[in-house]
Amino acid sequence: RAAGGARPPTPINLEIHRFIKIVSGIALMLGLIFGIVCIIQDPADYVRTLVFVIGIIVANVPEGLLATVTVSLTLTAVKLGKVNVNVKDLEGVETLGSTTCICSDKTGTLTQNKMTSNHIYLEFSSSTDPDSTYEVNALTSSEL
Repeated sequence: RAAGGARPPTPINLEIHRFIKIVSGIALMLGLIFGIVCIIQDPADYVRTLVFVIGIIVANVPEGLLATVTVSLTLTAVKLGKVNVNVKDLEGVETLGSTTCICSDKTGTLTQNKMTSNHIYLEFSSSTDPDSTYEVNALTSSEL
């Protein structure tokens, strides 16, 4: 990211926002449905109906969502810390948790502008054995 630029949302941020939209929609629908039912039963009592509808909407908001996400990310950070992984913030824990492949460079890609590979491992999902991988020896530019 550029200096001063906005950070792109992490996958967990996107999921939490999606969850909040779903829960808010359900809460508003329930409030509207119960409000209509209350108005049909007692059309003269608008104040009690309004208070009831607000109570229904507020009751559907998950108060423990923030605490639950924070505790789960903290427990994951502790687990990563036991295997000598240091993370700066909880978003880093979430990013590491969704990582499937980590590539490191000690071959001179940055200094020599060359990228080489000694081995490539491919996994095919059609295999019946879930632990099966196929080793393919890659050709380096010096072998061509």
